[in-house]
Amino acid sequence: MSNSNNDTFIRLYNQLDKEFSKILNIEYIWPEIDYQWFSKKINDIKWWKTAVKGYVKAHFDGLKRIWYIRNELIHEYKDHVQVSDFTIDEINKHIKSIKHPKRSYDLFKRDVYKCKENDLLRDVILTMKVYNYTHVPVVNEQDNFKWI
Repeated sequence: MSNSNNDTFIRLYNQLDKEFSKILNIEYIWPEIDYQWFSKKINDIKWWKTAVKGYVKAHFDGLKRIWYIRNELIHEYKDHVQVSDFTIDEINKHIKSIKHPKRSYDLFKRDVYKCKENDLLRDVILTMKVYNYTHVPVVNEQDNFKWI
């Protein structure tokens, strides 16, 4: 743990804050006047229909802790707070997940078992029984769908 971790944390926090502003379409004309608090941003995202809504809801407490740490570093106990490597890793994970949210495809994709027109029926039936398949797509030699 070092002071450089504190500087890294502030830089990453600001990056995360900007990502949330982008998601909420917030543009600051005068940042000193119309700045929106980090806690309000995560609370708003939690209720808006955004790609990261579920992620923010699931990690709401962790994101609030990041906000508390930032406030301690900036406003309160700058010389007495040391950000750990674990915290740096956590904020990096949050940034990655916010910038590149998982899609349904990423969560639910799976390989589909298929058989060729000339595969032996007993092999196909055995595979269906082992994996509890009720239907199997049949493809031709060019891997084009023929029937189920």
